[in-house]
Amino acid sequence: MLSEEFLYYIWQFKKWDKEIPLFSIDNQPIQVVSPGVRNNDSGPDFFNAKVKIGNILLVGNVEIHLKTSDWFLHKHDQDKNYENIILHVVYENDISDKIGNFETLELKKYIDKSLIDKFSTIQKPFEFIPCEHFISKVEPFYRQAFLERLFIDRLQQKSEYLNQRLQILKGDWEALLFEEISYVFGLKINAEPFRSLAKSFEFNILRQNKNNAEALIFGQAGFLENPEDEYMQSLKNEYDFIKYKHQLNSIENHLFKFLRLRPANFPTLRLAQLASIYKTENKLFSSLIKCRDLKDYYKLFESFKTSEYWQNHYRFGKETKTKISNSISKKLTDSVLLNAWYPILFLYKQSQIDFEVEEFLNFYLKLPAEKNTVIDGFKRLGIKIKNAFQTQAYLELKKNFCNPKKCLHCGIGNQILKNVR
Repeated sequence: MLSEEFLYYIWQFKKWDKEIPLFSIDNQPIQVVSPGVRNNDSGPDFFNAKVKIGNILLVGNVEIHLKTSDWFLHKHDQDKNYENIILHVVYENDISDKIGNFETLELKKYIDKSLIDKFSTIQKPFEFIPCEHFISKVEPFYRQAFLERLFIDRLQQKSEYLNQRLQILKGDWEALLFEEISYVFGLKINAEPFRSLAKSFEFNILRQNKNNAEALIFGQAGFLENPEDEYMQSLKNEYDFIKYKHQLNSIENHLFKFLRLRPANFPTLRLAQLASIYKTENKLFSSLIKCRDLKDYYKLFESFKTSEYWQNHYRFGKETKTKISNSISKKLTDSVLLNAWYPILFLYKQSQIDFEVEEFLNFYLKLPAEKNTVIDGFKRLGIKIKNAFQTQAYLELKKNFCNPKKCLHCGIGNQILKNVR
């Protein structure tokens, strides 16, 4: 089914048969010198278009509709914003009389049917993305060019959010990093509770209580209310003192979800791992700045060890016979780098004169590709995805273009339609 959005695309990129001269419904020859600038607000659809009608060059606004009668349906005949129209462009003319002191161009006979068919195909209900039958056929060069733009857009949006938080945190990079790492450690299902935990106390309190980081973090997460064993009781005793000293209020532990999670991803074990970082290192930002490659990052995060208790517990009071690794995995480290550290590093380096964007982007090229249902979906369509740079770009593509079906605003969608003359 055609839409006005499709006609905007046709007009903006002159996607009609160039071999057939254009004529208005009154048989006046039309030459489009410039389609004008797309208006995304109220008023005519295109501003400052240049159209030669007969021997007269007109400069002004263009309005586009599916049918000529839409002019009256939308009450443009009663709106002064439409008094300076130089051309009315429609897909189909369904009115015999002239509707104003401007010409009307009917595009129906000038648009290639194969273009309409392809557009109709990508607008039909789909299993994964609208262009799932075409995307793998788009030349990799054009896909890559658009993906690079998407990646930068995604990184810039993240950077803007981080900068806002940094201002609230009064320029404390360590505090900002703690918030972002906490969010990552929560994984998708517990990300928000972990972020709430990080925001529930000032980072300076964690700095001052470095040796009792585990007690502070579990206490603030609300897990120490009813001790189930001696270790839990000892943490509670430590936390009660910190809580009284700093007048803290914990969040409620029912916010943390265990259902459908593998034990290795239980929030209690993740909190223990988070605490292990800040018990060892409360100047993590400074330490990460010194890292030069992935090996340095992996070595740093492998040095953080959970307490002995968490080598045979996934949650308080329930001992397991299986020994649990007391270090942070490379997979989790990759996630921290991708979703927390690199975006913060990007924000930090933007203020430096010698910042090389291309060099920075190489960090993402060296990180392995993420694994999730969205990336699996693209792979099923025959798309080869090798690194985190690509996964981030495809996630942005799916969220902001595929899901809302913005094919006409998508570089890949445009390439699919461009193959039609």
